[in-house]
Amino acid sequence: MSRFPILLLGLLSPAMALAQTPPAAPRPPAPDPIDMVDVSARLASAPQAKISNGQISATVLLPDAKAGFYRGTRFDWAGLISSLTVHGQPIYGTWFEQIAPNVRDFVWFKGKVVSGPNTAVLGPVDAYDASGPESWALAAPGGAFLKIGVGLLRKPEDGAAYSSFKTYELIDGGKWTTHSARDHVTFEQVVQSKDGLYGYVYKKTLRLVPGKPELLIEHSLKNTGSKALKTTSFNHNFLTLAGDPTADGLSLKTGFQIINGRTLRDVADVNGDQLTYQRTLNPEEVLSTPITGFESTPSNYDFTLTNRSGAGYRVQSDQPLSALTLWSIKPTVAAEPFITLDIPVGATKSWTFHYSYLAAH
Repeated sequence: MSRFPILLLGLLSPAMALAQTPPAAPRPPAPDPIDMVDVSARLASAPQAKISNGQISATVLLPDAKAGFYRGTRFDWAGLISSLTVHGQPIYGTWFEQIAPNVRDFVWFKGKVVSGPNTAVLGPVDAYDASGPESWALAAPGGAFLKIGVGLLRKPEDGAAYSSFKTYELIDGGKWTTHSARDHVTFEQVVQSKDGLYGYVYKKTLRLVPGKPELLIEHSLKNTGSKALKTTSFNHNFLTLAGDPTADGLSLKTGFQIINGRTLRDVADVNGDQLTYQRTLNPEEVLSTPITGFESTPSNYDFTLTNRSGAGYRVQSDQPLSALTLWSIKPTVAAEPFITLDIPVGATKSWTFHYSYLAAH
């Protein structure tokens, strides 16, 4: 992810592993945030549902174009979790304190993290087509393109390339329906373009497993348009882990031998199937690295991320990984798994993420 300000991590091939990477030229300073909105105030007024199974308690944010907590065009509006505790221990929470409309991604400002409107999400959130929807290239300037989980957006006439961090005009957010019960929340979004090229019925359920510290995120996507839906999706997984996510001892353990060509400097070390932080991240430092070495099978979509106290999660899926990235700043860490979907006209694709949460020792 391209973020500012950042600690740049040199990109090294294995043969260059011992070579020093020259420092990058400094970027111009980001503008000071303006018209900041307090996160706690936005959360207090946002539609939400509370679910529990006795071991997990969670607050799920509901989509709403006017009152919803998240109104950006980068992430799926369904399934944001503002807080989740396992046996009372926090796993998800807020990792930024303000939201400002002129911030591209996020910045540090006067010792606080300020998010832009398109990055201001919490918990295990999906994003589709981070590098640009296929419909973007087909849309005429001023026409509509499709963003799954958001709706039909207007392509600007300025000729600029697509950016996940830009807010696009929402032409049609479709019809959202939500249903909540004691231990689950179900979302449905129906979107159809006027020309019939693109359309879908998107369903997502956040379901707590009875008697276990486990969460299922169940998806289904039906293609109701006249063109195939081809998309790459990733889940950002913003873990906060009781305010101690990125200290020394943070560990990512996978089901495969990690091959990593990017230097982790003195921050982390890779040993076989495990990446471990050797020190705590500094206040305005970023560590971001691709994780490679996996096979494209569902069995390799299986990894465990825990902090030095053992708090964290294991996540599995019935889909093969297409990419995996580890990203972190001091208040949050995210293992970001990617999957690729190709849904023919009239077909429905279903997939599930299985989260097993771990409490601190």
